[in-house]
Amino acid sequence: MTDSKQSLYYHIYLLIIWEELIRDEDSETVIRIRLEDPGSDQQQGFASLEALADALRNELDKRQE
Repeated sequence: MTDSKQSLYYHIYLLIIWEELIRDEDSETVIRIRLEDPGSDQQQGFASLEALADALRNELDKRQE
């Protein structure tokens, strides 16, 4: 049974992570990250897992205000 005072919130994201080879003198591989909201078709791109984690923390913080 759910407490009527408790706010039910969830959000579904599609997380896409891939590696991309940067063809330069170092030929390094970089991680690319895209977070999609299937409900609104909004997309966000991130260059690191840390940036993704920060964005998700910010989203959660907004929901707790």
